[in-house]
Amino acid sequence: MTRNNSAHFTTQISFPRRDNPALASEKPYVLDYFPGRGIRKTNIEFEVVRNIEVQDLRESSLSFEKNGVGVTQLMTAMEYPDFQDVEKVESCYLQEARDAISGCLGADDVYVIDYNIRRRDATFPSATGSSYDAAQPVVVAHGDYTPRDAYERIKILFGEEAEAKAKQRFQIVNLWKPLRGPVRDWPLAICDPLTIDPERDVLLVDAVFRDSIGEGFNLHHHPDQRWYYLSNQTSCETLIFNGYDSRFKTMYGVPHCAVEYTLSDRDTTPRESVEVRAIAFFKDD
Repeated sequence: MTRNNSAHFTTQISFPRRDNPALASEKPYVLDYFPGRGIRKTNIEFEVVRNIEVQDLRESSLSFEKNGVGVTQLMTAMEYPDFQDVEKVESCYLQEARDAISGCLGADDVYVIDYNIRRRDATFPSATGSSYDAAQPVVVAHGDYTPRDAYERIKILFGEEAEAKAKQRFQIVNLWKPLRGPVRDWPLAICDPLTIDPERDVLLVDAVFRDSIGEGFNLHHHPDQRWYYLSNQTSCETLIFNGYDSRFKTMYGVPHCAVEYTLSDRDTTPRESVEVRAIAFFKDD
């Protein structure tokens, strides 16, 4: 890893290996729980690719309309300690997130799917054998949804209204921001989806829970891919990026993952972040 004079930096990212013989006869899967002895949590093998350049989104021409990635302001009424309070998060912050998404995209209705608060442990990414007190950053290049899973999500969430909802134009989006800034520790990196080839780079993965199965994807590495992050992201700045857009039936959303920020000092405060995943509906499209 190298230090650069600009906000660009090089780092390493985990990708699924292309030459995994197990996947010749099995669909890739990841278990979201600890199975019994002798059962693997995943049949995916990963490789760490080094010297990947991550460019500053502030200096790029990427936009939400063209690339599915944007930056918007969110001036929350929440104080930092409030994010420990589930009731405050769900009654206050999630409404603020809905408003931010609606204002940014011009959506008529926004439905929150879920949210996640991550607090990097001081030992991360080293494996200690113990469970963490909070969710940790995800270091594998991935996307949360596939076209098939997007419509399955509509069915699960809306029941009898699902058919009518699925006929509307909709987008599944992620809204990501730090609880404290500026972020100089394991920032979120995103891959420009226009630099990936779905047939070449996308690996469909079953996300297996105890009571359900979803489908997302991991991203195979290719040198054509271009990665970005928002330098010194403040707690008022949110990254908004596309997970699925019903206008483009077969396209995949924005791949993303946490990356080690190799320009930071060793005593940098561990990253803490909140991510909201939501569906935005548009009546007139």
